[in-house]
Amino acid sequence: MLEPRTGLICGLPAGNKTFADIFREWNDLPQRFNCLPQDHASRRQIQETLGKHLKELLGLPAQETRPVLSVVKASSRSDRMVRQLVFETEPGVRLPAVEVSLVTSKPTGTVVFLGRSSDSVSAIPSLLAERLRAVFVDLRGTGEIDSGGRRTDNWAWFLGRPWIGLWVEDVNGVVSALSTEYGNAPIGVVGVGQLAKPALFAAALNPHITSVIAGLPDLSYRHEAQRGLIADVPRILAITDLPAVVALVAPRSCWLQFPNGTDERELQLTYASSREFYQQVAGNSSTFRLGFTGDPSWADKAKWLAQCLRKN
Repeated sequence: MLEPRTGLICGLPAGNKTFADIFREWNDLPQRFNCLPQDHASRRQIQETLGKHLKELLGLPAQETRPVLSVVKASSRSDRMVRQLVFETEPGVRLPAVEVSLVTSKPTGTVVFLGRSSDSVSAIPSLLAERLRAVFVDLRGTGEIDSGGRRTDNWAWFLGRPWIGLWVEDVNGVVSALSTEYGNAPIGVVGVGQLAKPALFAAALNPHITSVIAGLPDLSYRHEAQRGLIADVPRILAITDLPAVVALVAPRSCWLQFPNGTDERELQLTYASSREFYQQVAGNSSTFRLGFTGDPSWADKAKWLAQCLRKN
């Protein structure tokens, strides 16, 4: 016997909230990052507590696997050594990469580029001029191994392993493998577009990353929510936001860049607490920089990276 049609009707409970309602409530909450360290102990406590929450949000494993670095091919071109690499950050996850360095002198540090865009490849001459090694790596689900659709994105959310967390895990594996390969030589990370936040999060949580340049598409998660965008890290606005994540990098070097046309006054206000945290921790805020995409040139960025890595 068929059930009556009315039995299939299921209404929403009173007070049901939409995504927009939830985001609006999060936006109305005060900033979670509202305390500054008074001494080394309080700074460590603040960073440890926030770091723990961030690792949980990103779904990072409690124990890191031992990454494996394999050299597929090596060749020299003029004064350059080019190596095709594969990083196996965990069993079955193999990330293709290309490494470029000078044949004539030993690099003083390594700069890891997340992805291989035309802009990042144009940085090679400037980095080599500063005696830096450049490594371009495709993280899982990007570049040569693009995931190809929203179905994988949804599964990542359902399993509590958002893409950004998986990418941070990959960056940690790459950094660990390079540290082993080059005897703990200093390492910087550069990420733009969808890989800017993974670069920043990885630097925030991995003390082996000496400096980071992140070309972020928007000022913060709060600003994204105000534009109606869904956060790529579920629940992050209930815990923290990008200005607080920056505080986890301190006192190491951090340079954030934003699209041209971004309101500079709003930019400075958004990251005022980050700058003050750097001031408290390092005694100055010179290792924290804010700027815009394409300004300055790669020659200046390479000099900055070289200075940061040599200070390590």
